[in-house]
Amino acid sequence: MKARRIRATFAAAVGLAGLAGGLALGESAAQDAATGPSVPSDQGVLVAPRTVPPDPHVPPGATATAQDPPPTTTTETVTIPQVTGPPITTTTTATSVVPWPVTGAGVGNAALQGYDQKRHEAARSCDAKPEATSGLLGVDSSVSGRDHRLWTWIILAITATAAAIALVAFLARRRRTAAAGARKTSLELVAASVAIAGTLAGLASTFIPGVGVRDHPPPQVSMEVREVHARVTHGAYDDALGPRHGATRVVGATTASAAVAQLSPEARRRRRERAAKSAALDRLEIGHVVWLELQFTGYRGRKLRLQWGLFGPGAGSSLIPGTERYIGLDVDDGSDVHSKFLPIWLGTPRRERFRAEFRLLDHGEVRQMARTGDMRGVTFRYACRPPRRG
Repeated sequence: MKARRIRATFAAAVGLAGLAGGLALGESAAQDAATGPSVPSDQGVLVAPRTVPPDPHVPPGATATAQDPPPTTTTETVTIPQVTGPPITTTTTATSVVPWPVTGAGVGNAALQGYDQKRHEAARSCDAKPEATSGLLGVDSSVSGRDHRLWTWIILAITATAAAIALVAFLARRRRTAAAGARKTSLELVAASVAIAGTLAGLASTFIPGVGVRDHPPPQVSMEVREVHARVTHGAYDDALGPRHGATRVVGATTASAAVAQLSPEARRRRRERAAKSAALDRLEIGHVVWLELQFTGYRGRKLRLQWGLFGPGAGSSLIPGTERYIGLDVDDGSDVHSKFLPIWLGTPRRERFRAEFRLLDHGEVRQMARTGDMRGVTFRYACRPPRRG
């Protein structure tokens, strides 16, 4: 009897263990069916490539990738309750266009891209209907100060006094000796000659640059960022400044004149046509205009260089490739004191935030520095072409 109870208890325990194992195996199988087969940690999961619909703006021969998705349309419905009457329901539909992926030097400077890349990015920017652009409100200006030199005025005063005394003595002598016919003495002739020569020297030192005693002040220069105007196209900037705007050069840029000379006439013609189309797209590029105020003292007639570049936000950020530029500055030679307001156009890099730093160089030596605050970049860097008239 006792042995039968032991066998029954053992059979019940084995049955319970089998039931628990079956439940555990069923749960594991269900999880494997839901999540798929497990992958070892040292192997990647293969994902099928995403098919992208054809893009009308893709250049001929190019293929769209997963980095260039088509425009997406989102619809938002808003219900506005009213005090009296039923609520008003409005539906807003927005289409977002993902900008053309830019790599290399074009990330920092859109003008360094090839013509096909510029054309594609400009088409994408126009499809996105970006914010309106603004013109350049003003042009550059220069003011030269007239410095009053003490020694010049002293010489002029002495000369004028000597001339007046000589004239009075000459008139008095002439009245006394008119009837007697007396001749002029050597002293009177020398005094008159000195007065005339002194008068001419004083006038020359006052009105002729470079003549007379000059007390040049020590060289000093100040540079300050006064204002930043956003969303100005390069074409509007060039049209406002006209011939006063000096040529902006890329630091370290080289020309390929030798390679161009070896091309055929037809190839050179096509190259010129693409260059003209590329320059027309450069005029549509949207950027910021930074107004600099420069004060020069003791730099008359000197040639300086203004150099600038774009950096990431915050102190210690690195230079964005392709954004370094410079122009030459000629200081007015008519005065030792000279002030200048200078607008500088900056293309916007494909960065959320950036800042500009300026350096004033004199034969390679830094004389002054200035910088802007953090500025906001633009996602779409080209404006739409203006409609043709007629």
